[in-house]
Amino acid sequence: EYLEEHGKCVDNIVPQQSTIPHAGRGAFATRVIPKGGLVAPAPLVHIADKSKTKMYAETKGPTGNIIRDEEKVVHKQIILNYCFGHPNSTLLLFPYSSNVVYINHHSTEYNAKLRWTNDFDFYHHKDWLEKSVDFLEDQWTAGLMLEYVATRDIQPGEEVFIDYGEEWQKAWDEHVKKWEP
Repeated sequence: EYLEEHGKCVDNIVPQQSTIPHAGRGAFATRVIPKGGLVAPAPLVHIADKSKTKMYAETKGPTGNIIRDEEKVVHKQIILNYCFGHPNSTLLLFPYSSNVVYINHHSTEYNAKLRWTNDFDFYHHKDWLEKSVDFLEDQWTAGLMLEYVATRDIQPGEEVFIDYGEEWQKAWDEHVKKWEP
């Protein structure tokens, strides 16, 4: 009874081979998810300084020990691929719910969207949405939550997509153009 009233279903989606060529896995509905229904909850870990995702070349320090070379960024941590952020902010939000990382992008055939949860107050601190990044940096617990919500009825076995946005699409297209196996 308590779970019926206060819980959020986390098994509405499962990973399977994506219908998008070369995308790897995707998230697929396990049951009918009606328009406006919850696809999956997504509690968020907040990362106040996205520069922490940078990976640096190594060099020898003054005593011969290996240290990072702050002048040579060689890559970024893979977690960045799964975070939400804005180019004008240092803040990243990482959803850590099961299987949401398998929800792929489709700019025209998406069937889900993101929204802030509105009925999970014991976990989602709405007032944090008005706070500064400095405030979030001082918080040592998660306290924000998004929800993936169906934009139309989703059938069992159907892949779930969201629109990652135009900027992501441009970056992906550039990556594909330059990528060599």
